[in-house]
Amino acid sequence: MKCQKCSNDKLSKEFPPVTVSENCEHPSLICLHCILFSPVAQCPALGCEHLIEEKRRKWFMAIWDKQFVEYKSTDVSVFETEDCKQSFLRITVLNGDAAEIEFNDTWTVLKLMTEIKKVLKFDINEQRLLYSGRELAVKLPNLKPATLKDFSVKPNATVQLVRLLYKIPQDINQVVFDLNWQYPNDTNRVEETEIRDYLDASCLMFEKEKCVRTIDFVQKNDLMLAMLKKHKGIKQKEWGVKHSGDRMDDRKRIGHHLIDVSTKDIPSEVTSLFFVLSAWNAPNISKYPNPSLSFYEKSHPEANLCSTTFTHASDHSAVVMCSLSRTDNGWVVYENGQTCSGNAKDYNSIKHTIISLIQEGY
Repeated sequence: MKCQKCSNDKLSKEFPPVTVSENCEHPSLICLHCILFSPVAQCPALGCEHLIEEKRRKWFMAIWDKQFVEYKSTDVSVFETEDCKQSFLRITVLNGDAAEIEFNDTWTVLKLMTEIKKVLKFDINEQRLLYSGRELAVKLPNLKPATLKDFSVKPNATVQLVRLLYKIPQDINQVVFDLNWQYPNDTNRVEETEIRDYLDASCLMFEKEKCVRTIDFVQKNDLMLAMLKKHKGIKQKEWGVKHSGDRMDDRKRIGHHLIDVSTKDIPSEVTSLFFVLSAWNAPNISKYPNPSLSFYEKSHPEANLCSTTFTHASDHSAVVMCSLSRTDNGWVVYENGQTCSGNAKDYNSIKHTIISLIQEGY
């Protein structure tokens, strides 16, 4: 994800988990480095003049210190010498995984994918590579193998890796996204009754960079539905997407939200659907073990077509688990893993994060 201040590509953990100050109303799209090392004490976002509270600055610094180790000058092994200088490409995945691979601009894109497979264990047909907002195609328009030089890839640059989870065949149009999570280990109890807390699964539908519809548990909650009808208004049309509401398995201590998707009923102007898990009451998602996604054809729930699990503990309140994107050859499911602030009570930060992802080619 690109910082809006320094314009550098950063990992999701390099952004603050909450708004920069308690009074900021914009999403946190400025990296921790730009916030902590700014010469002024106010939020560095364009047009924002709110001062950053000292307790919040200390919190951000603690997150920063935990991520980056400062080496002493005596630790010569960590410093580069003239004899061992070498250029690399940094390969990053939105879920926080990363690797460094030797740089050679004469390499073909296919060669780079082969090296990525060795390190990150993603098959070549699962890889989609992005550099400076462009996809690194395996072949050029003239069908010749594309090289890194063809895309002006520079040494020590960052290439984003998007993992393809599944290409939906043309004869499948009824599918289910099962977003699930384990109960927290520190659940509170009142009179021996467990007080539940939830992760909420939401589907945000986009027409290019515009969010045109949000589907969440509200559609199955009569009280919330009545409130939204009265105060905000709510569209009744479901656009081929339906939410199951809460499916809680107390015996296995697993919560499920099932989102049914009928691809043939999705309006033609909708280009992508993003599936998000967010914490309802908890300050972040780190207390919920193994937020996961399972994907299957509705008529064959026993046959999992693909799955993914978010394994990186996060100080953020939401994680974009995956996206369903319309392509010239049909619908495809991409793994995501981008974390951000926001939840089902307020989608603004989540929407801004997804818009940034779309602008960067995800």
